[in-house]
Amino acid sequence: HGEKRAMRVATMCSGTESPILALHMICQACEEQYGVTLSIEHVFSCEIEPFKQAYIERNFAPPILFRDIRELGNKCAATAYGALVEVPGDIDILIAGTSCVDYSNLNNEKKGLDEKGESGQTFRGIMDWVKKFQPPIVILENVSSAPW
Repeated sequence: HGEKRAMRVATMCSGTESPILALHMICQACEEQYGVTLSIEHVFSCEIEPFKQAYIERNFAPPILFRDIRELGNKCAATAYGALVEVPGDIDILIAGTSCVDYSNLNNEKKGLDEKGESGQTFRGIMDWVKKFQPPIVILENVSSAPW
């Protein structure tokens, strides 16, 4: 039935890479319970917070760790280490969580998507990449008061 390959996964603003941990657990459960082998290939991550970048690098070592989600709609983007590399697009699953500061019910000065807030900018960065590369599966997470 054709050549088997790993599902190619990218994460944006995941912070702790819990999506990668969850996918590994799903792969393990499929093998144990159904005898079905699934595998993932972690293609890239994107995280702007230096302490989260350090955690991701130390614990997951993705092939590419981009710094700024707002650059990912471009042909090339800066990594967490300052190198300019081509942004991969051949991804099966994108899992992304934008900044929630502008949407949170705890924020008394909420901003909408078009008000140039941090949350809107990260959302637009994700959508620029999605529009350009059109992955088959996109999973977005945020607070329940997010405007989408």
